[in-house]
Amino acid sequence: MRRIAKKQVLLILLLLVIACLGYERLHLAYGVSPAYPAYPIQPRHHDDTLRIAIIGDSWAENHVRQQCDTLFYQWVGEMTERPVKCLVRGHGGRTTKEIYNEMFLSHTPREVHDIYCTQPLLAQHPDYCVVMAGINDVGRQCPPEYYTGNYERIIRMLLSLDIRPVVMEIPQIDVERMVNWRKWYQQVYIGIASFFLGADKDLGLYRQAMLRMLDETGLADSVVYIPARDWDVSHAGQTPVSGFYTQDGFHLTNLGYRSLDSCIVRTILNHHNQ
Repeated sequence: MRRIAKKQVLLILLLLVIACLGYERLHLAYGVSPAYPAYPIQPRHHDDTLRIAIIGDSWAENHVRQQCDTLFYQWVGEMTERPVKCLVRGHGGRTTKEIYNEMFLSHTPREVHDIYCTQPLLAQHPDYCVVMAGINDVGRQCPPEYYTGNYERIIRMLLSLDIRPVVMEIPQIDVERMVNWRKWYQQVYIGIASFFLGADKDLGLYRQAMLRMLDETGLADSVVYIPARDWDVSHAGQTPVSGFYTQDGFHLTNLGYRSLDSCIVRTILNHHNQ
């Protein structure tokens, strides 16, 4: 009996060790990235061309795949006679932490340096940088503090390079469908992380956390902020307008990009003119 009891105690201790290691791993995976030093970039251009970079997750990546740069220039042509250069690079599935890391060649995985690293875009010293990030933080059930902490890293890095950050509020995506879209073992891992780290599927919590972070850090006056309601008219009424989002519920159609790009161009031009 004593031998059995001893084995039970050892088994319990082993499970506790595994649980502690797993909890520590969760905190490492869902923690805020260390701050990395800025790197030298080109001097600011003194011509009349307005340079706008767009970086982020699949929303930025699909902007290129769907040839929405054409839409972007179309709106620019309708709103100003000033020449504008648009630089876009995105990486689907990436969270704010991964997007921040890919702003540095030294912290971007070597096999994706040439494809996804945004340092070459930032090195051209754009006037503004639109950050499309956050939907994968919600989809992976990262805590709001993870989202805002890593987004703050992105903002401060852009400001250190003398680039004005354009912060997009998390859009009205279908969070439930985004989580269920993953494989079962990924959903289990996400569920464990959500339980231990206090994540939530409520988009309002992430939006409030972003506004609170910008206010508490004093960064609100240093960024251009775009609320989702300013462009996502699909959710303005009681019944969502069809055609804005793809069937998965968390990516944009060409119609969605048409509304988004027009809002980005209008907001940036208004800010720049002021």
